[in-house]
Amino acid sequence: MSQTSLKQKKKNDTGSKNSKDSIDTEKRKDSEKSGVRLSTQESQESPLPKTDSRGYVVRNQWSRTSRSPSTRAPSVDETRSKSASLKLPTSSTTSRTSSTSPSQQDSQKELSEQPSPPTPPMPLDSSPPTPPESYSQSRRSSKMQENPEAWAHGIARDSMQLREYPPRTPPTEWKSYAQRRTTYSTQLDRDCLSELPRQQQLEEEEEEDEAYWASVRTLYEKTPSCSRPRPPKPKHAITIAVSSRALFNMVDGRKIFEEEGLEKYMEYQLTNENVILTPGPAFRFVKALQHVNARLRELYPNEQDLFDIVLMTNNHAQVGVRLINSVNHYGLLIDRFCLTGGKSPIGYLKAYLTNLYLSADSEKVQEAIQEGIASATMFDGAKDMAYCDTQLRVAFDGDAVLFSDESEHITKEHGLDKFFQHEALFENKPLAQGPLKGFLEDLGRLQKKFYAKDERLLCPIRTYLVTARSAASSGARVLKTLRRWGLEIDEALFLAGAPKGPILEEPRLDVLINNAGIFQCPYMKTEDGFEMQFGVNHLGHFLLTNLLLGLLKSSAPSRIVVVSSKLYKYGDINFEDLNSEQSYNKSFCYSRSKLANILFTRELARRLEGTNVTVNVLHPGIVRTNLGRHIHIPLLVKPLFNLVSWAFFKTPVEGAQTSVYLASSPEVEGVSGKYFGDCKEEALLPKAMDESVTRKLWDISEVMVGILK
Repeated sequence: MSQTSLKQKKKNDTGSKNSKDSIDTEKRKDSEKSGVRLSTQESQESPLPKTDSRGYVVRNQWSRTSRSPSTRAPSVDETRSKSASLKLPTSSTTSRTSSTSPSQQDSQKELSEQPSPPTPPMPLDSSPPTPPESYSQSRRSSKMQENPEAWAHGIARDSMQLREYPPRTPPTEWKSYAQRRTTYSTQLDRDCLSELPRQQQLEEEEEEDEAYWASVRTLYEKTPSCSRPRPPKPKHAITIAVSSRALFNMVDGRKIFEEEGLEKYMEYQLTNENVILTPGPAFRFVKALQHVNARLRELYPNEQDLFDIVLMTNNHAQVGVRLINSVNHYGLLIDRFCLTGGKSPIGYLKAYLTNLYLSADSEKVQEAIQEGIASATMFDGAKDMAYCDTQLRVAFDGDAVLFSDESEHITKEHGLDKFFQHEALFENKPLAQGPLKGFLEDLGRLQKKFYAKDERLLCPIRTYLVTARSAASSGARVLKTLRRWGLEIDEALFLAGAPKGPILEEPRLDVLINNAGIFQCPYMKTEDGFEMQFGVNHLGHFLLTNLLLGLLKSSAPSRIVVVSSKLYKYGDINFEDLNSEQSYNKSFCYSRSKLANILFTRELARRLEGTNVTVNVLHPGIVRTNLGRHIHIPLLVKPLFNLVSWAFFKTPVEGAQTSVYLASSPEVEGVSGKYFGDCKEEALLPKAMDESVTRKLWDISEVMVGILK
């Protein structure tokens, strides 16, 4: 007999209900003692679920028609509390399920297959099973564990509220999970899972991914071979494309290619792929670009507006190994390569978003310019020319480079007189832009980033305008055009037809001697507001040396000589009153400035270790000069003083001997941070060797002269 017919019979036969309930209670107690759980379903469409050793249904075998309020098996206490509070379907019908005969099962199947009309809401003890809901299940499960009796009464209240909902689907239309799985797709099987566990699983997967990538980033940063900074994104960067012949010296390979052909050239490169290439004409330029990037990253750690260097070459890919080895050997931060295998690389310049193309082949440069890409030809400079890789220096020509070639055409066609007249007539009309105007804009944008951090004096980018124009006749239009464009030029050189070569050759700086000084002057201040002796004797040397350090390093081996005095012994560094505004003693202030010279020399020597630039300090002795012009000598004493000075003071030539010795003698080659007198090294007092005072004075001096804010 089906479950539906039994429930209808219960409605009509109220007299036998009490007896059945009592039988049900007795049999249920017996089943709980024996560990057997009674089934709440009788329909033959749903097979009996699997049970564990205690008689509870295994979790992964429950169907959506389960009556259980939770996905876990209830405890024995929870089962008993529910049995005491709720009326279950009669156990007489459910207990017969396992013992029915085949004929009875057939009759039950026929009855269950008959369609049944929709039924009105059923009472509590006959309501059909409903699909479980994950959220309510989790809350009910927690309530069951906290208070089983309150949980049972809550179920009764919830069931009372269910009577207000529309009619439910008849029990005969519910199907087991195994039956539905054969009908629906696996996607619906996943939908049977609760949403909360699925969301938790996704969150756990995301956390695992984040932890994985965090560990990868940590490994990337800690690995020495991966300590190089990541390249900027191409859409933000200023891309500089450099040919391999401009970056490295490949003359030997080029000669083999021209004389013996491509196959011999490739064989030569493969044979020598572990031989490092020597630097080419663009090598120092690339190093200067990297220095600018490093300075920008110091000021703006997340900066993306940087130089991105691309190696652009028509070499075959087989040559790439030697290029990579050479790039890594010199520590060049070049991550993007383009090896075209004999094809001109010009077609790839736009794809790489190139802002400037540098090549040793003038024909390729002209081809790139015709494509609208700023380009320049790199030439080998003189072997004894000083190069600076700590400052990017770019000199622009005027006409046909920064500006259009309109003026050149006028000069060639009508002469200089017509050119001067034309420039005077159109002085307030801006010149049309040339091919390298965009690159000057890029440099200006980076310069402003340094200016915003008060780094104008120490900006690693410097621009020059070197033009054959005359400043008087045609220079005004040039400067007004730059002003209209909103661009700055650090140096403008109008040569009026003179050759440009000597201007572009920068002299070397082999020796810097800091000898300027003032002695025991009355209290006065410099234009910058510093006490005169401290400002001239120390801060002037400090600033000039720091401004020339780049050139000194590029000219290495080079030397720095600082002139001090033995009177440093009577001085002291008072950080509370370096400007002598609280009290002023001209003798003490001079001695303090000379002590500052020694402290500055020792700290500079420490900072210049490994650069092949040395710095030493000296005492010249008492020299017969006008340094003591501020000392008042009584008129009657002057003859005696002059006599003593001629007898015991050094002449200027004699006083310069120690300076010349430190600047040129091979005996002090490599010696740095020492104190000399009469061409011999002398010991210093402890006050001149205090490391904490030395570094503190350096830091304060940087702020006072404007190197640091």
